[in-house]
Amino acid sequence: METAGVGSMKMWYVRRRAGLDTKTVVIIASWPGYWGSQYNYQPRERGWVELWPSQINAMGIQSLMDNVLPRASGVTAWW
Repeated sequence: METAGVGSMKMWYVRRRAGLDTKTVVIIASWPGYWGSQYNYQPRERGWVELWPSQINAMGIQSLMDNVLPRASGVTAWW
């Protein structure tokens, strides 16, 4: 996985209730291209939370699966 052009990769997630389950949505996008320099959606009640301190331009899929995505599982839903 690699960012297109100049910039770095931002990885954010949100945990929400879906009936009796909790679902995770992860977004991985180029910054500032996709995010338009507006990526600080704090507090949590407003939505997205940074999943990984992402000042990187590339990451292998295996590393993403092993190191990043597990951080989003098991976290209580905040809306």
